[in-house]
Amino acid sequence: GAYRAALLSDDTNSGAERIRLLMSAADTGHIQANALLGEYYATGRYVSADTSVAVTYFDRAAQSGDLGARNNLAWILATYPDELIRDGNRAVALMTPLVSLYDNWQHLDTLAAALAETGDFAAAARTQQRAIDNLSSAAPGQIDSEVYRNMQERLRRYEDNEPFREYGSTPSNED
Repeated sequence: GAYRAALLSDDTNSGAERIRLLMSAADTGHIQANALLGEYYATGRYVSADTSVAVTYFDRAAQSGDLGARNNLAWILATYPDELIRDGNRAVALMTPLVSLYDNWQHLDTLAAALAETGDFAAAARTQQRAIDNLSSAAPGQIDSEVYRNMQERLRRYEDNEPFREYGSTPSNED
């Protein structure tokens, strides 16, 4: 359908045809189309970056069971500079079940940011340390040093009772 056609479309005209096809698929409830549009609006790829639109698409995909979209939605709700978009309590609610089921470093990193946004810095620091430990044990010798440094910096912020703010809208803890 429209989703497959969007993925096969070329990148000419700034991807206008790709976006049109993805929107058509998303309007029918296509989970991956909603998640991909969320990423495009979060990062400004093919479209003008618009975090509030990204939140809408991530939310649709997350409600349909897309775990990556759920993580990206929670990251924005926890870290976005605009307080009209931030919602730490909702981010915690989105991430707590994922962490209890999967316990991977990306989910822990997002939950830590959400906990810091709610003001629970002690829990944020503990959760961030778990994220760092999980990353270290998940891929010894293959850790992206920039990701690791960013996670350590977030841990220091939480220990200093500071929430983390993303200074763009791109989720920084994706694979």
